[in-house]
Amino acid sequence: MKRLDCKQILYFILLLFCQTSLSIAQQDLYPFTSSLDRDRFQKLSYEVRCITCQNQSLAESSAPLAIDLRQKIYQMVKAGKSDQDIQHYLVKRYGEFILLHPPVNKLTVFLWGCPLLLLGAALIFSIRFFLKKA
Repeated sequence: MKRLDCKQILYFILLLFCQTSLSIAQQDLYPFTSSLDRDRFQKLSYEVRCITCQNQSLAESSAPLAIDLRQKIYQMVKAGKSDQDIQHYLVKRYGEFILLHPPVNKLTVFLWGCPLLLLGAALIFSIRFFLKKA
């Protein structure tokens, strides 16, 4: 019978550890009975900004606040709240900044229009610059 050396035993232990880690990672942290609720939860998690990370959605962030907000959204979806109710709750508590795609209104019109204004100004500047060169 062949004896296992120390290196083979370490590889075996590492393999068992990796397999256990993968099975734990595959467990659903937010179990739903309905695939519709799961889809709503995922959609909302991608539409809401992580306050800590600012340029990531809740689904992409691993910040403690993002985990708490995902848990709150999960509880509200499980309670039967509508998407509008959940978004209204989050906006009321954190402001419109929490939405990755805020609605166009008098407070956000500059935010939505600024890229168009800058593009127009760059286009006018470029045309004048090239006309002077010609």
